[in-house]
Amino acid sequence: MADLREVMVVTAFLAVAAGGSYYAGYSLGGGKAKSSPIASVLKAVAPSSLAKSVSAKSKTNSDQLKNQLLEQARDKTNPLRDLAIGKIVLNMDADTVQQVLAGLPTVKNDETRSLEQALIARWAHLDPEAALAYAQKLPPSFFFGRHTLTDVVLKAMGDKDPEGALETAARIYKKEREFWYSDGNETINSILDHLGGDGSGSFAWAQAHLNSKEYGSLARDVCAYLAKVDPRQAAALALQLPPSEDFNFGRRGAIDAVAGAWASTDPAGATAWAQTLGAGDRPMAYQSISQHWDSDDPKGAVQFYLDMPQWIQQRTWSGNVFMNWLHRDRQGAEAWLEQMPEGQGKNKAFEAYVQSLSMIDAKAAAELMLTRTSSGNLYSAIYQISQQLMEEDKTQAVDWLHKIPEGQNKQIATSNIYRQWANEDPKEALDYILANEKGELRQSALRSIGEQWGQSDPDGAMATAKSISDPKARNALIGSLIESYSNEDPKAAAALITNLPESERGQASSRVISEWAESDPRGAASWAATLPDGGGKNDAYSNLASSWISNDSTQATAWLSTLPQGVAKDNALRSATQRLTQDDPMAAVRLAASIGDSKMRDESVQNTVRQWMQTDATMAKAWVASSDLPQDAKDKLLK
Repeated sequence: MADLREVMVVTAFLAVAAGGSYYAGYSLGGGKAKSSPIASVLKAVAPSSLAKSVSAKSKTNSDQLKNQLLEQARDKTNPLRDLAIGKIVLNMDADTVQQVLAGLPTVKNDETRSLEQALIARWAHLDPEAALAYAQKLPPSFFFGRHTLTDVVLKAMGDKDPEGALETAARIYKKEREFWYSDGNETINSILDHLGGDGSGSFAWAQAHLNSKEYGSLARDVCAYLAKVDPRQAAALALQLPPSEDFNFGRRGAIDAVAGAWASTDPAGATAWAQTLGAGDRPMAYQSISQHWDSDDPKGAVQFYLDMPQWIQQRTWSGNVFMNWLHRDRQGAEAWLEQMPEGQGKNKAFEAYVQSLSMIDAKAAAELMLTRTSSGNLYSAIYQISQQLMEEDKTQAVDWLHKIPEGQNKQIATSNIYRQWANEDPKEALDYILANEKGELRQSALRSIGEQWGQSDPDGAMATAKSISDPKARNALIGSLIESYSNEDPKAAAALITNLPESERGQASSRVISEWAESDPRGAASWAATLPDGGGKNDAYSNLASSWISNDSTQATAWLSTLPQGVAKDNALRSATQRLTQDDPMAAVRLAASIGDSKMRDESVQNTVRQWMQTDATMAKAWVASSDLPQDAKDKLLK
């Protein structure tokens, strides 16, 4: 017989699903719904196979129950519908649940999805391992499917065995983290609630487990939960965790979660804590505080961003800085920005404002951008603006592009607009450019469509490019296509370089050789040797040497020794020396010493030795003392 809690859980699932809250972007637990292909973690039971073992008698019974459930689910006029469905579901055993699940229509709708969740909730209380295996086999879906039903099962497991549920969640999250991330996963919150209402049990569990790499995937969500109980204690715990490069795991995720949860209720306290952190942890905390600042104080969030140390501000995405203020009082935000005194502070505020505005009103952001000639870095805003304008009216987007002052922002806008156009109709984009664009904007636009066109239809793009009568435009497009080719097939890209005039082959050759060297350095070397002497060959050798020495210093050094004396070899040796200095300074200084040009050789040797001194002064000085360097050079290095 089902207990009262299970009755409440199943009924709640029905009510939430029927109410359509998923279509607001939230799961049953309150976390954001996600979707993307993810691998099964546990041994799965194929849903389609459930019906294979059902006897004729039991199948008749399950069909009747299924039809009763569907009839109740479709009766939206009945105020007691959910209780009626709950009564049916809660009297099922595990076998019957599986049979009814197997009999539900393949094409899902609101009614069948809500029934599926109620049935899984019942199954999870009867046999959580089997229910979890079933849920993990389902395909992902943005609103329903594997993620949703796994949430249901984990919560049910947490009712009876919270520590076991956390262990299972950690195993799943470790594999599937990119699909589970949310600020404060409600599934984890629900499980932690069972460890003690005052948080003491959750803190004890976290202290005992979060330092383990097996539980690193839960660090963010657990620390977000704990920060709402006691942010100072949660902050201390976060700093005890091992470092992690993954934003979602370990120390980084924990610091981000604590700072965000703390800032949502006590931004001053969160800021004071962040200021005590080391240089490696402080940027993460500042970024999270900026994004989660108390919603009742939108002006404070903006001021906090503007007061950040510049080196942290440069690493903080400004798109959310004004977002809350814009939603609450757009006119007030605009008035505050307008009254700011001119200077670097206003420039930064303007950049952040346009970034935020571009996400909710791209047209207004586009017009606002044009009111200030020195707009600064607006790359993210430009992407948002150009994307919306291109969807609505291509000529409108291009008209706006022409109004942007010359500079980096205009180059970014050109690239975004014409890449989008080429993605939809590259020939139309090319015809427009050739008929309307002039000067450097024309060349930049041609390079942009070449980058996109070369990925989608390289052969067609090259055939069209060769037919362009204007040689400057033709070369710009062909050069861009060659660069695009080099990512996929550098050998084929190399063969196309002959389509360019010799004066424009150098840059294309460098790009091709850099890509080719990663997969086939000997083949790249053979091709580079066929290039005519001059800048193009020098650049090709330099790029090849730099790439090859990083991947296989022995083979690269052997190749360098075979090159004939001259400028090309000296440039290659210098590039190899610069790349090798950090990893093997002894080998690097030997390469530098073999450079033929005396001035280049002395500079390379001295630069290498100076860097070597910073990591192993004893060995560096010993090498200098025994080297053939002139005495005055030795004296300078040994000071």
